[in-house]
Amino acid sequence: HEKMSKSLGNFMTIHDILKQFHPEAIRLFLLSNHYRSPVDFSDETIQETEHGLEKMYALFLRIAGADRHSESVSDAPVSKGSFEDLSSYTERIWEKFREAMDDDFNTARVIGLLFDAVRRFNRFMDGLPGPPSPEISNLLLTGKETLVKIGNVLGILSSDPKEFFEHKKLKTFMSSQIDEPAIEKLIAERAEARKNKDWARADQVRDQLAAMNIVIEDRPDGTVWKAR
Repeated sequence: HEKMSKSLGNFMTIHDILKQFHPEAIRLFLLSNHYRSPVDFSDETIQETEHGLEKMYALFLRIAGADRHSESVSDAPVSKGSFEDLSSYTERIWEKFREAMDDDFNTARVIGLLFDAVRRFNRFMDGLPGPPSPEISNLLLTGKETLVKIGNVLGILSSDPKEFFEHKKLKTFMSSQIDEPAIEKLIAERAEARKNKDWARADQVRDQLAAMNIVIEDRPDGTVWKAR
């Protein structure tokens, strides 16, 4: 491990990270590490965390979809044992959450609990022979509500699932349209123009970036940019 400093350039601001990742993914990443432990940040680790967040929201969408079709119940039987197992597990989720938080604010253990719950609910729904009965639908909704309740405490899972995925789709589209090397080159040209007191050229580059829907902000440690 090396010390982080501006001179080494081995750090990123939250502002910079938010250009790439959903705010809840950053929070989830931090919560996935115990507060007493060092945090090793990298694009790969936070991408993996964001993928885990997507799985949680995907489960919420799946449960909502199953609930909408619960009126056309399948005649095929559902394993009584698997239903009772999930029901018993769901009843214990909140208590397990409290136990983890009482264990020196062990948020890493809580996140493990959330991912385990997502796996269990998905596995149970994979085994359904058709649309769920009202009893099963209520169990799934109870599970979802419990996970959202835990998320409310942690500051995650507060978005509407559809809006979450729309945000992801828009961000993916925007990133595919942005020519980052070209933007960085223009910013470097503007910095050189400002250094040479060529204010007309500097303003021209700023206007060129604005036409590309890129907003720039000059800071003591350099210029940052974001897409509008």
